[in-house]
Amino acid sequence: MGESSDERQEHVGADESALSARVELADLDQQSSPDPTDRAIEGHSVASVEKGGISTAASWLTTVVIGAFALIGGHQLGRWLDERPGTASVAGPTEESSLVDSALEVDTLGAGIDRFATVGPESGDGTASEVGLRVALGELAPDFSLPSPDGEDLIALSDYRGSPVLVNFWATWCPPCRHEMPFLQSQYEARADIGLVVLAVDVGEEPNLVQEYLSGTDLTFPVVLDLFGDIADYYRIVTFPTTYLIDREGRIASVKRGPYASEADVARAVDALIAIPEG
Repeated sequence: MGESSDERQEHVGADESALSARVELADLDQQSSPDPTDRAIEGHSVASVEKGGISTAASWLTTVVIGAFALIGGHQLGRWLDERPGTASVAGPTEESSLVDSALEVDTLGAGIDRFATVGPESGDGTASEVGLRVALGELAPDFSLPSPDGEDLIALSDYRGSPVLVNFWATWCPPCRHEMPFLQSQYEARADIGLVVLAVDVGEEPNLVQEYLSGTDLTFPVVLDLFGDIADYYRIVTFPTTYLIDREGRIASVKRGPYASEADVARAVDALIAIPEG
């Protein structure tokens, strides 16, 4: 039997309802499942955030490490600069001292300085290989050889054995050193009859700098260069200027730490030095 028109209408309505339901389900599924492109973008964003966090952490760690090394390095550099002879303190006027750090055993100087300076007893080989020397009152002043600023001469302390000697450790940057230089020059000239020697040992400065300074002065006594401060270390120089007064026999008579305040002070020191009897 054929279907009536009412029955056909009911079937068509049912089919349309089913189709509509499937369309709605498809829309819901599409909304709950993002597009692959969207998922890729979201994944990239997450990865970027994670990468940025790692990069920030690495940068912070690098900064901390570099800062630590800089702090340690700066501390070590500071210690090194403090220990260099060129950073010795500048002294004001002081009384003449008859005290040297007695019984100070002088260590063997490090290798590599023989190109510029040698030190050792006069009876030895004139090199830093000698040990057991003492920088103390009444002891023989350790001999040394140093170059002149122009490099043409090598001057040894022992060259002046038999004469009273003022060994003056100084530097051009030291105002008290420069202040006392005319006093030393005046006594050097006035005591030429007794053979007084002033031997000025510039510590830690370049030859051209010292030559430039000397060219603007009237100094005529010998000047030598302790380029690396080895001789100053050997003589335990802690203050600029420091003057060792050495008698005719080459023994340390006294030490003056700080500058001479006047030429009269230098004259008194020289008088005391030459009054020491020989033998």
